[in-house]
Amino acid sequence: MKDIVTQTFEVSEEIKDNRDLNDILNATMQELGELATEISIQKGYRKAPVGKDGIVGEAIDTIVCLLDIIHVYDPTITKETIEEIAGKKLAKWVAKTKIRDQL
Repeated sequence: MKDIVTQTFEVSEEIKDNRDLNDILNATMQELGELATEISIQKGYRKAPVGKDGIVGEAIDTIVCLLDIIHVYDPTITKETIEEIAGKKLAKWVAKTKIRDQL
């Protein structure tokens, strides 16, 4: 099975609907709103039935949209470059957490 980055980039290439970064950003914000709703339902802050996709499905919808933004912005970017950038970002995240834990 292909990884999520490769799959998303392949599908992004197949979609020929003249969408631009703003269109994808709007879709991302809608998905993020659906994720927020699912979290609110799960935490009991909102009285509504849990959606069929749940938190995981809505989070993945959001991730796919964000990967689509990356691909549309830079169709030449590779999975390896994304992983390299993500690794650096995660290392900074861990370092900030360690500093915060020491306070």
